[in-house]
Amino acid sequence: MAGERGMTDARHAELMAQFGFDQPLLVQYWDYLTGLMQGDLGTSFKTKKPVWDEFFALFPATLELSVCAIVFAVVLGIPAGIVAAVKRGKWPDQMLMSTALVGYSMPIFWWALLLIILFSGMLGWTPVSGRISLMFFFPTDTGFMLIDSLRSGQDGAFASAVEHLLLPTIVLGTIPLAV
Repeated sequence: MAGERGMTDARHAELMAQFGFDQPLLVQYWDYLTGLMQGDLGTSFKTKKPVWDEFFALFPATLELSVCAIVFAVVLGIPAGIVAAVKRGKWPDQMLMSTALVGYSMPIFWWALLLIILFSGMLGWTPVSGRISLMFFFPTDTGFMLIDSLRSGQDGAFASAVEHLLLPTIVLGTIPLAV
């Protein structure tokens, strides 16, 4: 509705009926709840596909990034915690506590922007976006880019997938690392 200019009254009425906006609010809410209980999350406005299809298509990428971020946080966080405990009250403890405070306090979107500017913009070490370089094309059977790039057998595909995953992993792993 928002994007259509010069919409006719007939088209407006059609859209109101299609989305149930011509019904009372309680009826709309009941229809929403019954659909939700039946597993119907509706249809994507952008792709016109069921939301569940969109969810299942993108879930492997989310899971891959989440697992990498947790592994990053654990691999760095446990040794840092041990150092802070052993050197309690000394400069390593104070440095780690200060770093953790800054890491926990900084909004994650701001941290992400700073890292993108530094590592992608200024240093050129990491790509700005995407999951793999456009040079590589292979079937993504599992949806996990790391696994699919290894299975493809293409030289450099796995390295490209890791390179694209590095910055988001660091950003998302910072919050649990700081705890």
